[in-house]
Amino acid sequence: MFDDTVQHQEEETPARPASEPRTLRNRNGRNSPSKGNQELQHAQVRPQKPPAEYDPIFFRKIDIKVGVNLLYKGRLQPNTSWTVTAIKSDRGIGKGMKSVQEVRKLTDLITVQSETGEVRRMSFSYASYSAIWQLPRN
Repeated sequence: MFDDTVQHQEEETPARPASEPRTLRNRNGRNSPSKGNQELQHAQVRPQKPPAEYDPIFFRKIDIKVGVNLLYKGRLQPNTSWTVTAIKSDRGIGKGMKSVQEVRKLTDLITVQSETGEVRRMSFSYASYSAIWQLPRN
């Protein structure tokens, strides 16, 4: 008998010009610029980082490759030269280790050999952050 449904007419909103920033209403009902515009404005203001400098004590992953020389500054054999002979990277859970030419992760294992033939294995994170192992100064 009576039709309880109400028919609504959709209102057409005028298209916003591309140059006009989108605004969102915050909790107080005030207009605020959209988050995307805030990030864009922040990115424009943020200064660019200078290129990373060479640091022989706290070296980076890209500094270590097979064949690179390291200086050992520890107390057992101070100032001895060691060469990176192998780098092994974890391939994932249950997949084992893979030999690579460059360090990819902090957990990569580095094998170094001294001039006398002694071999040591360590993680990249230990070698980089302990300050016992250093790159030779140029």
